[in-house]
Amino acid sequence: HDFVNRLLNYQFSPLGLIDLVFLVPLTHYIIVLSGGSTSYLKFLYIPLIISNALKPAPYYGIIATAASMLSLVLLGTGTLAEGGMWPVEDDLVLLSTFILINWLVRYFISVEDELYEKLLLKATTDELTGLYNHRFMHGYLEKFGIEKTKVVALADRIRSMIEIVCRKFISGHGFDPKKMPITASVGIAAADSLTKDKYKLIKEADHAMYQAKADGKNQVKISSS
Repeated sequence: HDFVNRLLNYQFSPLGLIDLVFLVPLTHYIIVLSGGSTSYLKFLYIPLIISNALKPAPYYGIIATAASMLSLVLLGTGTLAEGGMWPVEDDLVLLSTFILINWLVRYFISVEDELYEKLLLKATTDELTGLYNHRFMHGYLEKFGIEKTKVVALADRIRSMIEIVCRKFISGHGFDPKKMPITASVGIAAADSLTKDKYKLIKEADHAMYQAKADGKNQVKISSS
């Protein structure tokens, strides 16, 4: 259930599969040239799986694993069709290795995310009251400035912090945070020296926030106007 929730919460884009579209057929072709199902180069699928498993959305690693497994099976069936011997036992071990590698990478990423949440909650929560510590935001701005990319990073941290604090609040009152998810969508509008109308600026940020909600919630959007 937790794994399904993680799948739904991450953003996925087909553009992230471009490398697989080219590299899986290329790897398959190289292995065919080097002996097919008996080739010693079948380990070349492993870097593909690792690189995709490291991407933000879990879908990439799953698709890379499935594509590598399918390619390996096609190599074996091709060998059988040509009258050769398919080392089924070896390939079963390799298929299991593909699945295990993807699972391990995603597991360590989930452990890292959990550790990050704990550290972020500790860094942004007042020890006495348990409330948000406003000094975190001011300290961040003083240290990193207000460049566009850094403001977006700050907004995303705030969004993440709201989700963590709400989750802690819900679980602290005896409820399941998975059944009562509370997330934040953040809209950003930039002002320059020529900006005079603060209400227009607020309206642009508000529009960006609703755009973030419309695009799937729990994310940061910058006003395009």
